[in-house]
Amino acid sequence: MSIVEGLYLTASPYTELTSHVKDVLISKEPRLLEFLLLDGSTHLQSVGTAPKIASISLFATADDAEAIDTLIAAGTLLTIKYLTKYASGYIRAVSKWSNAGFRYYSADLEMVVQTTGIQT
Repeated sequence: MSIVEGLYLTASPYTELTSHVKDVLISKEPRLLEFLLLDGSTHLQSVGTAPKIASISLFATADDAEAIDTLIAAGTLLTIKYLTKYASGYIRAVSKWSNAGFRYYSADLEMVVQTTGIQT
């Protein structure tokens, strides 16, 4: 897979949605249950395996933003390429698009990561 930094439609061949990626941070998001015990102490219980979540900040033109929103609403598998790595998954949340100047809009996305890798 040899693609330039950006957000892509994962279907073959890769279709670039935007190449303006500001930041990508991948972390685990554990599901925790918190219980208050009779003696006043707190007990935390982890449920299941913590999924990887990619927090993505990007810029897009108005047309690209509309296309991204349409693909997210359809539950389409997307790939984010950043630095020398990539992650594929489904977008679960989008902040509102805000005007970033000239013809560009910015937004923060949250992706539930299915696969990750290093671009060769």
